[in-house]
Amino acid sequence: MVVIKEDYIVEISSVRSLDGEKDKVSIKTVGNINKVGDKIYITYNEYSDNNPEVFRTCIVKIEEKENIVILIKNGARGQTKLIWQKGQRHYCPYYIEYGMINVGIFTNDVKCELDEDGGKLYIKY
Repeated sequence: MVVIKEDYIVEISSVRSLDGEKDKVSIKTVGNINKVGDKIYITYNEYSDNNPEVFRTCIVKIEEKENIVILIKNGARGQTKLIWQKGQRHYCPYYIEYGMINVGIFTNDVKCELDEDGGKLYIKY
């Protein structure tokens, strides 16, 4: 394993559109970026808005050659595992405060522009 960077600023922005209405969600936290073989791993903690002592450990696994990104969120209620793969549909378990739901995700595009200086990961689904 090669540690690319520790204590890295991780910023995630998402815009969701439904019936003409847009919902923007963003988080900013500290995380690490590691490279194992040809895979890049970003790890960070996602904290609860209601209680800053409650958090979920999140891992983003990027496989550039396969055009696939996997987000794993480990929490007290279970593990969420979302899979984005260009041109593919995946059904994934997603935990919310009321329980687990299955989410179908079709990915239109995946672009990874990360190196030791930072960069961007773009997913359109």
